[in-house]
This record gives sequence, C-alpha cells and structure tokens, in this order.
Amino acid sequence: MPSSISKLLVALFLVFSSSALLAQKEQIVLKRGLIRLPQQEFFIESVVDGRGNRDDIGFVMKGAFNKKVKAELKGGLEPTLNDFFRYALTNDSTKTPIVMRIVFIRISEKLNGTNETGVAEIKVEFYKRKGGELTKVFETETFYEETGLDVTSGHERRLRKVLENIMFSFNNSNWQQVPEAYVSKESIVSRRSDIIGNSLNPEDNRWISLVTANSAFGTNAEGWGGSYFGFSTKQKNGWLIPISVAVDRIAVDPSLFVRANYNEKAQLRFTYGKVGSGVIRKLGEDFHFLFGLSAMGGPEELTRNNLNGTVTISSGFSFGGEASQSFYFISRGKIGFFLGAGIYERFLTSKVYKTDIGLKIEGGIKF
Repeated sequence: MPSSISKLLVALFLVFSSSALLAQKEQIVLKRGLIRLPQQEFFIESVVDGRGNRDDIGFVMKGAFNKKVKAELKGGLEPTLNDFFRYALTNDSTKTPIVMRIVFIRISEKLNGTNETGVAEIKVEFYKRKGGELTKVFETETFYEETGLDVTSGHERRLRKVLENIMFSFNNSNWQQVPEAYVSKESIVSRRSDIIGNSLNPEDNRWISLVTANSAFGTNAEGWGGSYFGFSTKQKNGWLIPISVAVDRIAVDPSLFVRANYNEKAQLRFTYGKVGSGVIRKLGEDFHFLFGLSAMGGPEELTRNNLNGTVTISSGFSFGGEASQSFYFISRGKIGFFLGAGIYERFLTSKVYKTDIGLKIEGGIKF
C-alpha cells in the first residue's frame, strides 16, 4: 500500500509539474531608457490597461520547431509602463498631467523563408486630467518590425521603439488645442478595448488560385497535364496548405508493355486524375517551395496475344500516389503568372506502369 501511494504521489507531481511548465510564459524585461522630447509640456501621470485581452502581450517562437509561447511583461503591464515613463520622460509636476490608456499592445513573430520577422504593435489614447475627470486629446498607433535569423531576443528593443515613437507623435501633435469634453476618470479606466484580435493590421487573408499546364519527363513515361492549385495566404507557423486537382495524360515507355507480356501498341497512353495537398514554404516574396502528395488513379485496358491465337483483354483501374518537390516563382499582385520546376516520384498498382521518377516543368496564370 505505501508503495502504491508513493507511486501515485510521484505521478501527480509529474502531471502538475508538466502542466506548470506548459503554462509558463516568456518574460519580457523592459529596460529603462531616456526619451528626450523637445519642449515637453506634459508628464505621464499614470498608465492604465484598457486592452480587451489582458492575458498576454503576444507570443514568441521557441525551439527548433518554432513553438508559439505566450509572452508577458515581467512585473505586469501597468506597473512596468508607469515605471518606464517615470524614468524615460521629464517628470515635472508643474506640467500638464496626462493619463495614457493602452488600447492594444502586442509582440509577435512570423516566418519568412529562412528568416524571421519580429513585430511590436501598439495603440494608445492620451487623456488630459483635471481633478477627477479626463478628456481625450490624442490617439495614435504604430508598429515596428525587424527581420533576422532569430528575432526573439529583440522583442524588448522593439517594444521600447514603439513606446518612444508614440511619445514623439503625442509631443508633436496639437493636443493642447483639442476641444475639451471631460468625463469621469472611472469611465475611462474601467473601459475595455474591443480590439481582441491578433494584430492591429492583420494580414490580408486571400485565396490564391493557379491554373497550370505542365510537361513531365520521367524514366518510364512522359506526358502533359493540367491542374487547379489553390491556397489561402494565411500561414500556419510559416507554412501554407494548398489543395490541387489535376488530370495527366501519360505516354508510357513501350518496353514496359513487352516486359509485362502485353501488346506494346495496344495502349501507350494512360489518363490519370489526381487530387492532393501538401505544404508550401515561402522563400521570399515571390519564391516558394512545395512538398506535395497526391492520390492518383485511372482506367487501364491491356491486351495480350496468346499462343493459341486468341487475344486476352484485361480492364481495370490503376491507382497510386505521387510525391513532388518543386520550386515556384509566383508573381505579386492579384492577377499574374507563375513558373515552377521540380521532381516527382510515382507508385501505382498498374500491371505495366508501376513506378516512375522524373522532372516536371509547370507554368500558368494566377488570380
């Protein structure tokens, strides 16, 4: 019994330890730094958190598989930013007291080929205080991004950059001439933003369609075909997921018929339908790498001359799969063109055309 209890306690410890580890967030430590504003006529009296989502300030990507890990400001958003601006700006209480409301703040990363892009975004409102009331005098939003092989370590720097940018925007605005419309401070402090999405400027999520023609040159067959190829521009961990529908007309090497004891001129061409998917990795704005997998199949009719002078006709359905690895150039814009080249590998249940490997060249229009 004691042994069973010990094992149970160990198991519970491992479960809770694992859960705690998975729940951990990346801690962003915001460094102090001076922001030198010309003719500063205000001071930041307080920063209030008006975000719709207060659970985190975005995410970073960790490890070889770029796992998304939520991030937060160490010490909390309001205490950290209040301390940051008390140090960064001239804190002269004879100037106009300003309450800054954070509407949205977020850090993120995205993959772009072999590089990563780190982004910091922010939207804020500035309120002039008089007694227990506030009036909005300015609002602004900005973002800052950097590209590199690993951008995780730069999130703190990008956060400081956007915080500095909004202060210059406010200082250079006409906030002192804005008509006053005071409301209670509590009504502003308690209000939550309706921006709860992943970005101030979400990427345009479009469906890209490609209509293609191709020529294939294999070790056992050659041919041509046409296809429809489509994918959404919304990326998942830097990958795009396409779908494809195709028809290929294949001219099989006549020697394959002879080796399989069929009449070599009975039918040299097969027609196959294909449906597939895969993954696309962007290698820049215009270049892409595709790894595709397709299921393929089509009718197969073969004839054989028998020794007794009769002819045997066998009809059936051949099916199999195709893997492909291709590089594509896809032009920018809503309408354009694309070119591609790559290799393919086929495996089929055909009595004649069982395997193949070859080169495929493609081209077509994009819309």
